Amino acid sequence: MIFINDPKRRQNMAIFATTLTKGTRKVDDVMDAVRNLRAEELNESMLISMQEFSPNSDETAEIQEYEESNGDISLLGPAELYIHHLVQVPRYKQRVNALLFQMRFGDQTAEIKKMNDILLETSYSIHNSKNLARLLGIVLKVGNELNAGTSKGGAQGVHISSLTKLTTTKSNTKKTLLEYIVEKVEQKDPSLLGIKKDLPLLAEAAKVNLKSLTADINKLRTGIKSMVATVKMANDAGNDHVFVEKLSPFLGRVSETIDSIDERNQEANLAFTELCVYLGEDPNATSPDSMFKELSMFVNLVDSTVTKVREAEERKRKKSRTRNETKIEKEIIQILHVINGRRVFFCIISFIYRSGCVYEQILANKSMKTLTFFS
Repeated sequence: MIFINDPKRRQNMAIFATTLTKGTRKVDDVMDAVRNLRAEELNESMLISMQEFSPNSDETAEIQEYEESNGDISLLGPAELYIHHLVQVPRYKQRVNALLFQMRFGDQTAEIKKMNDILLETSYSIHNSKNLARLLGIVLKVGNELNAGTSKGGAQGVHISSLTKLTTTKSNTKKTLLEYIVEKVEQKDPSLLGIKKDLPLLAEAAKVNLKSLTADINKLRTGIKSMVATVKMANDAGNDHVFVEKLSPFLGRVSETIDSIDERNQEANLAFTELCVYLGEDPNATSPDSMFKELSMFVNLVDSTVTKVREAEERKRKKSRTRNETKIEKEIIQILHVINGRRVFFCIISFIYRSGCVYEQILANKSMKTLTFFS
């Protein structure tokens, strides 16, 4: 007997019904677990498929009509037989939805809590970072000096979105403005350049969308309200004690959890608003993910520029040492004489003072076995 008009849907439903009977498990066992809300005997993938292959009203009506007319159940195909089992479970759709909600609730709330904490801690860390504040002050000062006498001069603050432009402004020597600032700060107070350590969660915060986070919380709250309404309906009807008894305690716990998460979310919103005011940004026109992304890019640029500047300085030092060593080597060779087959090293105190320990390495490279010093 065929009651499902869509051939593809019928085939997929039949395949899914077959997966329910793997091993010693029977379809009746699965339906009994759904009926009694025993989530431990089910899994998320199975419940999602049950949602997908939930019979529509026409399919349900046809199966019920067939049963009421004493139709032979053995003549039903796998898909129709699956629907036959489903309609025996009261509030089947609500039960599957409730089981899925319970199964996902822990992971979903844990993730939301984590995201709220990241936003909150990042807002606080930016607000409290003295190094970042001082560095932004230096950027502002340099910018005002460069723009002195123009309409852009005399600025009171720096827009976060403009910070990455420090790498596009270059001098005649091809040095970027950020490189110039980093070099000067490196000479005066290199500790200011360690702002990345002050903001350990900034990169993660840049991935969090506050609106989506709030929407996820509202979605959970809506799901809870829907379940509460269904439980009340079942309780009023007095015909589904299992549904009421199993879900009532859960709903009591999760309502408190959602209230706590919502409170934390509001705290994160407030902290970000205060951060915007502190930075001179419009909280109504700025989102955490966009601001934190811009700031994260700036912090990374500072970090990479520090590395670049320090490596360049190290190359200069090495080059200078090489020149000095070459000069000293020439001076040593000039005063190195061989007398009666012995190597004799004549030196003066001032030369020793200038050359430091470099001559020791040079002489070692010359394979000198004996050094004789004369006053």
